[in-house]
Amino acid sequence: MPVLLLSGFLGAGKSTLIQYILQAKHGYRIAVVMNEIGDTADIEKAAMIAEPEAMEAQPISDWVELENGCICCSSKDDLVLSLERLLQQRDRFDYIVIEGTGLMDAGAVATALWTDDEVQADSICLDAIVVVVDAKNIIRHLDDTRERINPAQRQIAYADVVLLNKTDLVDAETREEVRRRVREMSDAAIIECERCVVDLGSVLGTGLYRGGSAAGQRDDRDDRDDRDDRDDRDDRDDLAHEHNHHHQSSVGTETFLFAERLDIERLKNVMDELLWERPGGNDMEILRVKGLVCDADGGRVVLQAVWETYEVRPVGGDWEPGQPGKVVFIGSGLDRELLGSKLASCAVMV
Repeated sequence: MPVLLLSGFLGAGKSTLIQYILQAKHGYRIAVVMNEIGDTADIEKAAMIAEPEAMEAQPISDWVELENGCICCSSKDDLVLSLERLLQQRDRFDYIVIEGTGLMDAGAVATALWTDDEVQADSICLDAIVVVVDAKNIIRHLDDTRERINPAQRQIAYADVVLLNKTDLVDAETREEVRRRVREMSDAAIIECERCVVDLGSVLGTGLYRGGSAAGQRDDRDDRDDRDDRDDRDDRDDLAHEHNHHHQSSVGTETFLFAERLDIERLKNVMDELLWERPGGNDMEILRVKGLVCDADGGRVVLQAVWETYEVRPVGGDWEPGQPGKVVFIGSGLDRELLGSKLASCAVMV
């Protein structure tokens, strides 16, 4: 049962996207776990009831509400119980969307989906983390310095797909500045939209955490010129090529491309060390890792990490000759030299 985690800062347009998903013809029967701060869930329900087509697509009685106001690690049991209740009716749907509050920590929820025995027993699998960004207000949220990594920065860092919403409310210069800021913090695909009207194939059924073809690879289809420029810079053979930016945000990315095959057991040991032992100390915090690498036998392997949980999974098929392996680290205070040396230690000679 694939699960979409939907997050975004307050007022970004998450509920608008939910309405659009429930009304669209996409071939899925979707159940929604809706979570709002305080007592606002009934208001969200009223908004949905006002849309007859949405009611026809997904009766409101099927919605499961959490009462404590937050889907996060501290309410993990509530999340599990909600999913368990939904799965008792699993013949009525084939996809779950969890809509979090504006302050939801997607990393904690993803960890629960990956590691909880009850959830795993019912074959729940994370499909993608989608973040809705308000193009008009996101820069001031990103520049909030009251925390080392503020909620808006953390959400973008965790994202697989960023929906740049409300683009009709900003000029072209502001839109490009927002895209640049998001690129500095994440390797996620960026999709511009108005009122969250998007090709739902880009957010539903992505298969990113089941070894889909896009796993570990940025797939910003509307940004071809930028991607071509990056490809020109990345056309080399040695480990650790690409330097990324860390301008105004404390969150940044470091990307490593390499021709070598990797010893997968060594790679797992490196991930254990980086995520659990934190060799860079408290100055380095890794929020996400995405990778597509070649193992010692020439097979394709996807690496996905969210917070302190990771997965290394063979995805079948032979490695394309000449294709570089790629690993992207997203976080704060990233030590490029340390990360590069750890990856280099996994290389095997063929």
